[in-house]
Amino acid sequence: MLFGYLAIPSQRLDISSQICILGSDYQTQVRSLLYQAYRLEPTFEWLFEAGRIGYEHRVRATLRELVQAHFAEGLPAIGLLVNECLVACSCPSRQSCV
Repeated sequence: MLFGYLAIPSQRLDISSQICILGSDYQTQVRSLLYQAYRLEPTFEWLFEAGRIGYEHRVRATLRELVQAHFAEGLPAIGLLVNECLVACSCPSRQSCV
């Protein structure tokens, strides 16, 4: 499985960017980006019953567990930093790395 998200930053004249391997210290930012990507995704809305109270909590909890497991397994996480701000991430699994 491959999951990721790209957020578009506000435009600046002096943009510096880099693609890098993310360490576990980026877990909070990765979870936040993925939450923004998946909270309105129709499959997630169906799976986690968006109409029922607690939908956002269920999505956040699931993403928290997935990201924690990903980093605990020592799998790579790739990020795009723009002006030292994480704006995109990808968390490939072993299956997508082979």
